[in-house]
Amino acid sequence: MTDVRIIGGIAGIAMGLTMLTGASSADTFPLPPGPQPPRPLPELTAEWWQWVYSIPQPYDASGAFLPPYNPLSDSSGANCMAGQRGSVWFLAGTNGATGPATRTCSVPEGASIFFPVISFVNFNTPGCPPGTPNMTVRQLRAPLQPAIDSVKAIFVTVDGADVTKTLVKLVQTLPFELAFPAQNIFGPQICNGTPLLPGIYSPAVSEGYYVWLPPLTPRTTHTISFSASGGTSFFGPNVQNVTYKIVVEPVSLK
Repeated sequence: MTDVRIIGGIAGIAMGLTMLTGASSADTFPLPPGPQPPRPLPELTAEWWQWVYSIPQPYDASGAFLPPYNPLSDSSGANCMAGQRGSVWFLAGTNGATGPATRTCSVPEGASIFFPVISFVNFNTPGCPPGTPNMTVRQLRAPLQPAIDSVKAIFVTVDGADVTKTLVKLVQTLPFELAFPAQNIFGPQICNGTPLLPGIYSPAVSEGYYVWLPPLTPRTTHTISFSASGGTSFFGPNVQNVTYKIVVEPVSLK
């Protein structure tokens, strides 16, 4: 069963529940000299998925999403601050099926920025859909490489400058766990007509293309744009085309 209506390629098959949010071709690009991420990129990647999946997505009896929107389905960026904490600020892509998005987001001075250009995650969901067994890390990783190989046309700009070859990094996580609220981004019918139950799901694995940006200049509006496309029969098609207007807000410690 594949439901491409939700999050641009959620595949619930015997292999487990899989979500596509966005990944790029086989080349990897090192981070440039200078400031470095506060934690290794695989850790930040796992934290990104934990962040975006932990945020509720209300829906009505018909399954239509309601505000406040999860950052993945937020068309304006109004909820970009949800769940943010610490020195790294996360940005979200889209569900891969709703077309381009332009968002405005305020980021505190001194926070670095981390986001997927396009990335795939697969996690263990025994019994969802019914009959799905427990999956091993090796089994969960199997669909990721074909999806990564399918990705093309990655393009990332910051304030108009092309940073694709200098900032885009292919990242593979170690296994991690995910926690879901009762009403979550998968909607009410992902498990063959029933919701994904709230709780912790493990293991999860992810691979994709990500960007970490050092803190941007305060009291200034910056523009971050990223796009990519790809997909497989397992994940379905996925297209990312997102622009953020980032307002860096000064932070007073006095």
